[in-house]
Amino acid sequence: MEIVKATQDLIVKMKYTGIFRLLGEDEIKLAQEFISFYKFIKGEVIIKEGSRSYGLYTIVQGKVKALKQGIEIATLYLGDFFGESDLLQIGTASATIVADDDTIVAVVSKDAINNLETQNSKTALKFYKLIAKVIMTRLVNLDNEYVKVMIELDNQKKKEEMRKVREEIFRIGASKIEAK
Repeated sequence: MEIVKATQDLIVKMKYTGIFRLLGEDEIKLAQEFISFYKFIKGEVIIKEGSRSYGLYTIVQGKVKALKQGIEIATLYLGDFFGESDLLQIGTASATIVADDDTIVAVVSKDAINNLETQNSKTALKFYKLIAKVIMTRLVNLDNEYVKVMIELDNQKKKEEMRKVREEIFRIGASKIEAK
C-alpha cells in the first residue's frame, strides 16, 4: 500500500465516480478534507475478511476482487465501494478485497465520517442514504441470484429424478427381454 497525494486529477476522478458523483460541489469540497488516497498493486490485499476496514473505500482507478472464504464472489470496478460494514458498525469485513489491477482508492475513514456528522449533518445524512441505496440494490440483486440458483437446484433435482426413472425403465425393459 502506498499513500497517494490528492492530485487535481484524482479529485476530479473521485468527484465523478460512485457515491461522490451524487454529492453537490459544496459537499465534495467539504468531504475532500476527510478523504485519503491509497494505491495498491495487483494482488495486494486491501482488506482481509474478518478484520476491521476502518472506513469506506471507493475505487478511483483499477478494479478489485471480493473473496469470501477464498471463493471469488464479485469484481468491483471504478466507482464501486467497499468497507461499509465497519463504517456502519455492523462489524468486521465480510470479505477479503484484493487489488485485481494496480488500484487507487479514495478512503473516507470512520473517524472522518463521525467528524462530518458533527460538522455537517445534512451532508453526512446524504452520504449514508447513498450508501444505503447501494446496499439495498446489492441485496435485491443477491435475492434475485438466490432465486435463480434455487430454481436451477430444483431443476437439477428433477433431472436426477428423471434420470432414475429412465434407468428404471431401461432395467424393466431389459428384464422383460431376458424373461422371454
